[in-house]
Amino acid sequence: MPLSLDTDGAALVQGAFSGDPLHSLRGRLSEVPSSRAGLRNLAFEFPKLKELSCSPSFRKWLPSPELEPVRYLLFDKTPDANWPVAWHQDRTICVQQRIDTPGYGPWTTKNGTPHVEPPVELLENMTTLRLHLDDTPTSNGALRIIPGSHKHGKLTSEENAALVQKQAVDCDCAAGDVLLMKPLVLHSSGRATSPSHRRVIHIEYAMRSMLHRNLDWAE
Repeated sequence: MPLSLDTDGAALVQGAFSGDPLHSLRGRLSEVPSSRAGLRNLAFEFPKLKELSCSPSFRKWLPSPELEPVRYLLFDKTPDANWPVAWHQDRTICVQQRIDTPGYGPWTTKNGTPHVEPPVELLENMTTLRLHLDDTPTSNGALRIIPGSHKHGKLTSEENAALVQKQAVDCDCAAGDVLLMKPLVLHSSGRATSPSHRRVIHIEYAMRSMLHRNLDWAE
């Protein structure tokens, strides 16, 4: 049965990109310097991505026209960078400057950029678009989700442990597929058993107006 973004927390769009558009993206990103298994602040290394993320070819898959891109990442598992990612929720956003604000916290810094957990309402209205540049079956570290787990808000460690006992779903993707995901859905990925490139462009979309007026989005 196909996954539903609202019900399950993820949805697969098969063959969203193919032919020249996909080959062009792959060619451009092959020139982007990456370290280990990914790259933060991808739009600074690949400015064209900002334009693409706002184009009809990307936006038509989103659940709301009010969503705008706020963070860009590149993930890649290779034979030299191949490790499992534990079950977790995506609970932080990137902002330009740390300004202590009611409802926001805890704070961390990654690659020099402040990250903070915002109120759950902001996270619930976000959607992540993951464009796969390579085939990503289970054997190559496909994403796994616990369907419906995004409906429980921010999970405690005990709630997390209980939910991951439920049936997980492997989100096998082919090159050119788009996987839409809610940040609060529990997800993980296993170590690739047949590792090769597993490049995924990860773009987070949010309603920019929901961010507290004290803060500014980093991207």
